[in-house]
Amino acid sequence: MALAADSDRSRDAGRKRSAGRSRLPWALAWSGLMIAASSIPRIPAAPPPFLHHDKVLHLIEYGVFSWLWGDVLRGSKREALRRRAAAIAVAGGLLFAALDEVYQGFVGRSRDVNDFLADAFAIVAVQIFQEWRKRRSKAVEP
Repeated sequence: MALAADSDRSRDAGRKRSAGRSRLPWALAWSGLMIAASSIPRIPAAPPPFLHHDKVLHLIEYGVFSWLWGDVLRGSKREALRRRAAAIAVAGGLLFAALDEVYQGFVGRSRDVNDFLADAFAIVAVQIFQEWRKRRSKAVEP
């Protein structure tokens, strides 16, 4: 019986790792899309009314970014990356967000510290949620 439980755990861990790796192309594509969007000097169309405040767009954009990269890191083959996934995702996300704001200044868009703060909030909030879910699922496992 114990062997079956160990086998189930290793199979579940393998599934989680492969799920993270399978999200790598999505994380890379999303990051590329974010860079492409930042390269547009002025966004011509007005957003839908419920997105009238651009900070909502930043929360969505960087929330998805953080979720994808957190999943990729939690699914890594390397134990060190899995254990530090949240910290790495937050540090990498904050660096990406800061560089994105700097880059926007070079393509005719404004640099806005409030945009960075919205990005940072989304990155950290998503990682806190992912860690909470991970710990909660471990507590439920038999």
